Amino acid sequence: MSISSTFKKHGRWKGCLVILLYLLLSLLELFVVSLYLLFRFAQDTYRKMAKKRSQKKRRKSRAKSIAQFSIKELPNAGQNYLKQGKFAEAIKVFRRLVQESQEEKWREPLRSSFQGRINQLTAKGMHREALVIFHNMETLFPDQDPELQGLHILLLIHADQPDKARQLYEQAEDTLPKQQKQLIDETFAALLLSGNEKFVQNFPADSPLRNQFFDAQQALRCYSQGQDSEVLKHLQALPFRSPYKNFRMALNGMLAFHENQKKARTFFDKIHANSPFFALISPYLYILNEANDAEGREDERKDYGNTESKTEKKAVQQL
Repeated sequence: MSISSTFKKHGRWKGCLVILLYLLLSLLELFVVSLYLLFRFAQDTYRKMAKKRSQKKRRKSRAKSIAQFSIKELPNAGQNYLKQGKFAEAIKVFRRLVQESQEEKWREPLRSSFQGRINQLTAKGMHREALVIFHNMETLFPDQDPELQGLHILLLIHADQPDKARQLYEQAEDTLPKQQKQLIDETFAALLLSGNEKFVQNFPADSPLRNQFFDAQQALRCYSQGQDSEVLKHLQALPFRSPYKNFRMALNGMLAFHENQKKARTFFDKIHANSPFFALISPYLYILNEANDAEGREDERKDYGNTESKTEKKAVQQL
């Protein structure tokens, strides 16, 4: 239909109306087609999702729940869960074995399952959840060895229950393994320096945590204000065998970093990764490692400046 023939046949105004009506019908037709295509797309998507759901249901129905395992199937299932690192499932299996078989030999795998799950949650920073699992284990294994008591104290500190941690520490201090005791002391030290300075009053006046706290705190404050000589003065007041020993190493390395990076590295290398003060030096270690990698790549020497700036940006993000 041409516009000129429409005007000749119907006149000017009627012709306009006819053309307008024609356009509206065309738009309506396009809308109906689009709606149909959208409906088909939604229908296909729904069928695919329904198919996936049915497949998941079939897989779930094929997999036995732990409650469906027979007593004979439980030992193999438990060992497989332990090997796969599925400690939550292993706990359920070995708990059933202990309850239903009444055999003592399953208590040790059950304890290992609990410890594996606690370590798993702790590695993710889920200390409160790990503490719940620990208390569940505690009901089944009340005769805990000193190492587990030390783990309990660390979990309490990280779960923001320092009062309970300190009370338990006072009871178990003399029986704790040496290395674990050092880690607990150091974790308390990090807690005090992280803004919980009032908590220091809860420790005995003659304890290293309390009587060395002032110098550690002043060193940190002077470092933040750029008073390097004052930092060194307070750090020198901290004895080598101190809960703040790794803090002293970290701050010494941080002071040396901008002038002598090799010297800074010697301080940083003395701090173990499990130390709560390791977080202080991780950005500096990142810069040092990236710088060493850049120096080792001869073909990238021209881009070293860009690499350094990216490294510093990443370090700031980590800090």
